[in-house]
Amino acid sequence: MNNRMIATWSKIRDLMASEKGQDLVEYSMAFSVIALGTVAGMSSVATAVVGVFATITALFTSNF
Repeated sequence: MNNRMIATWSKIRDLMASEKGQDLVEYSMAFSVIALGTVAGMSSVATAVVGVFATITALFTSNF
């Protein structure tokens, strides 16, 4: 029983010291920041697009 606990503790200690998944965490954090920035910028882009279509509609309405 004691050997099993020592082996388990040794495995946990090795997993905590390992940097095996660090790249995945960094990439997911970078992706999250990019996604949040994209979502935050969409409202201003949508407003600009609506403005362009409103201008085009006004031009067509006044000319025909």
